[in-house]
Amino acid sequence: LPLQVSTATYKAICKGTSVKLTATGAGGNGNYSYRWMQGSTVIQNTTLNSITVSPTSTTTYRVVLSDNCTTNSDSLNILVLVRNPLSVSATYAPDSACFGQNITVNATGNGGDSTYIFTFVNGITKAILQSGTATSITTPLTLSSSIWVVLSDQCTPLNDTVKLVIPIRNKLSAKINGPTLACANKPVQLSAAVTGGKVQSYTYQWQLQGNPTVLGTSSTLTITPTGSSDYVLTVSDGCSPVNSQDILHIDIDRP
Repeated sequence: LPLQVSTATYKAICKGTSVKLTATGAGGNGNYSYRWMQGSTVIQNTTLNSITVSPTSTTTYRVVLSDNCTTNSDSLNILVLVRNPLSVSATYAPDSACFGQNITVNATGNGGDSTYIFTFVNGITKAILQSGTATSITTPLTLSSSIWVVLSDQCTPLNDTVKLVIPIRNKLSAKINGPTLACANKPVQLSAAVTGGKVQSYTYQWQLQGNPTVLGTSSTLTITPTGSSDYVLTVSDGCSPVNSQDILHIDIDRP
């Protein structure tokens, strides 16, 4: 019988891995020799019917079957596809968050064998926030921080990582500037000193403690106290999850 070689003619591997190619001979006198080639280069010529290769890019190999008797050899080509290396990209929103506000990070993976695992890591503490097949995470941040997204699969030995630097505004903080001692029935001005949060979105609300009536909604308030009172300032910014409050106690100066 004429020589006949059979083998799988297609293999797919991940970047940085190896694959074993195996051929089976038939016909002839059974004293087989397998010549493995890459292009015109012989990479193995032996009675062994297999070879392990580690191509760094997609490569075609050729196996040639012969014996010490049959005139015509037989051969087959084997295409080894090398998948692209792992690559991860990520975005986050909002682009400038307030202290304690939720941040959503969305990741996209490419390359490898698509059996992706996305691991989200706090870049400061190195604590794992989430790991699995989910491509996004929502988490509150209280400090300007970084979140790393590590992409892995079940095939590629080398992971890929993207590092996001996420700015966080300072914590919203309000304080009332004004006297703690005032004359009865004389006007006094109180003013709000506010830091942190989303500056362009500050809103103000002045009240007497325990009284829901709003006395004013600007950064200053003019009052005419008739007795000792506690004045409450509440500042919000539409961004910080917690408003900031301050209380100023004003006593009446008795002559």
